[in-house]
Amino acid sequence: MIKMLATIFLLTLPAIHSAAAQEQATHKQPVLNLSASASDEVRQDELMARLVYRAEGADALVVQKTINTVMQRVAKKLKKADKIQSRFLNYNVYFRDPARNKVKTEGHWIGSQSIMLTAADDTALLALIGTLQEEGMAMQSMSYQVSHALRGKTQANLQDKALKNLMDKANAAAASLGMSRVKLLEVWLDETGRPEFRRRMEISSMQAVSDSPPVAQAGMDRLAVTVRAKILMEK
Repeated sequence: MIKMLATIFLLTLPAIHSAAAQEQATHKQPVLNLSASASDEVRQDELMARLVYRAEGADALVVQKTINTVMQRVAKKLKKADKIQSRFLNYNVYFRDPARNKVKTEGHWIGSQSIMLTAADDTALLALIGTLQEEGMAMQSMSYQVSHALRGKTQANLQDKALKNLMDKANAAAASLGMSRVKLLEVWLDETGRPEFRRRMEISSMQAVSDSPPVAQAGMDRLAVTVRAKILMEK
């Protein structure tokens, strides 16, 4: 048995030596960690707004019926706005106990429901917001953003540019080290987007304007892609 194991070891020794020699040779070749980026400014092409309706009263049922009646009218208006994406959000009703706040008034119920609106046609959305404010809804926030479609398209182009910049940097480094080829061992991709300008409105329920629609203006977002890689230099 011992003789057999010794024979197997002798047969595998050349293979082990060859793998070790190859690994040693590989480690002698330089490995660099490099990164390259590409960025571009993109105009915000989508307007997003969040509105809320609030109601208060001594009877929880009356408060909820009031909210439901208003939101049913809102839903009918939203169905006619086919260019605008809408989502109904939080529906919340709670009892405010004056004893907890040490206020000498009767407790009452407070309820609210929010909606989120998104559209590429900001003129149509702003007009719709004006009609919803007439229903008693108040603006919580409004801001422009880069749509998912435009963001994805832009970042795909920036990724190609960043990879080209990375390979140019790797080839230049290889030439400086007297190497003729480069090999990507590992690659990492980072995508970021920084808003250069975003118009945002915060309006309480007491400040809702029903006489005219709100005004907003799109700005620019800077999108960037960074590629990081571990690169092997070969002769």
